[in-house]
Amino acid sequence: MIDTFLREKYLYWLEALSLLKNVSEGVTSMLGLDRLLEVSSLQCALRVMLMFCQIGKDGLLLVDRVRDGYRFILYFK
Repeated sequence: MIDTFLREKYLYWLEALSLLKNVSEGVTSMLGLDRLLEVSSLQCALRVMLMFCQIGKDGLLLVDRVRDGYRFILYFK
């Protein structure tokens, strides 16, 4: 669900936050999501061992996508 939101509606969400002059709330939300996913990804110490990892390959792609989204909102804030 998070991945779909980031791929399909993230830019619309940022635009709405911008119009409401509340981009800082978006930064806080993305940072919280990044930290939440980071805790999950720490359970998998090495990307090489994805088949034994709880979050798997798709989970690591989501972590990367969230980090990209966080960097994007910080850069264009």
